[in-house]
Amino acid sequence: QQQQQQQQQQQQQQQQQQQNDDNVKEHEGEDVGVPEGSKMRAALTQSFGPLEHMRLLDFIPFIRNFTSSGQRLQFGQAALKGHLDAIIERKRTGTIDIDQRDLLDILVGLTDEQGQSLSTLQLSDQSKTFLLAGHETSSTALTWILYLLAGHPHIDERLAREVCDKLGEPPSTSSPSSSSSTTVGVPTIEMLDSMKYLGMVVKEAMRVFPPVPSVSRICE
Repeated sequence: QQQQQQQQQQQQQQQQQQQNDDNVKEHEGEDVGVPEGSKMRAALTQSFGPLEHMRLLDFIPFIRNFTSSGQRLQFGQAALKGHLDAIIERKRTGTIDIDQRDLLDILVGLTDEQGQSLSTLQLSDQSKTFLLAGHETSSTALTWILYLLAGHPHIDERLAREVCDKLGEPPSTSSPSSSSSTTVGVPTIEMLDSMKYLGMVVKEAMRVFPPVPSVSRICE
């Protein structure tokens, strides 16, 4: 019975993997347009879905070329890079609306002291970092911060006082028509930098429960 269950599990995984492969191949070579969200999602699944089934040898670049999971990983990463490169090219050549620009628009417009902008490879790498790590690490950190504050009400109160001193008191729930002077403002970078206790709370929470406890590097 256990063997049957394992076989069924393997078949389901193979079917799911085949479906992901078909999704990526279906959109391969297309211009980035309306369905870019589904294409990106398929490429992401193709890129990182095989990781849970990969063996240690699959992470060696040369051997990876000859294993099925390694080949799927490389195929998905190539598809993801193709989609990102197409979006970057569109950002470079298009007109950016200052009120609707996103993070990639900002990165495309950046220049260094010599007036050099980021290369397509640099933009692609930064996009993957924010896409794959930026949102999850931030949400994980916020989750633990709120968890720790719930268990330490005296710290929660002190932090709330600091935030209210900088942004103003929140509107009263019993008086929805209260004056605008009680409305919480939108914090600026300078205001956030001035909240020293907030910075201490965030850093301590990330020390206790780090969203990324370790980082690997490749020596070339």
